[in-house]
Amino acid sequence: MGVAVITSVAGGRDTMLYQAGLYTDYEVCVQAEMKFGTGDASGQIGGVVFWAKDYSNYYVLEYAADGTYSVSRLRRKHWLTPVSWRKSDAVKTGPNQVNELRAVVNGNHCTVYVNGTKLIDLVGQPPGASQVGLHAQAPAHGSAAFQFATFRV
Repeated sequence: MGVAVITSVAGGRDTMLYQAGLYTDYEVCVQAEMKFGTGDASGQIGGVVFWAKDYSNYYVLEYAADGTYSVSRLRRKHWLTPVSWRKSDAVKTGPNQVNELRAVVNGNHCTVYVNGTKLIDLVGQPPGASQVGLHAQAPAHGSAAFQFATFRV
């Protein structure tokens, strides 16, 4: 995959699933860069999707332009937060900063990394073989554009 850009406006959440395969034990990694954002930096969010069944059921390792990260889960169109938002020095802040997001999945265990720093291990509920993808969102009163490069599974 080359470069993908996802632009979200006013509270929008946009996800792209990679349709070329289903995976069980895998590593998904991407170079995410916020190209521009307006409004609250904590709402300018980019991420990598894993354990995806479809567009209504997936997990996402996400970071915000303010230097925080979380792991969220969309389940039957309802958002859950298995790993709440927390600060990490590993997350680069602001526009034009590249953050490497990586999720290493082994069965129902996942370890997430940002810029090579292990952040957390979690146990989840994968759908069996799953898809992976990209995610971006904007604050309620603003916009955000993320560029994703070097996507690999």
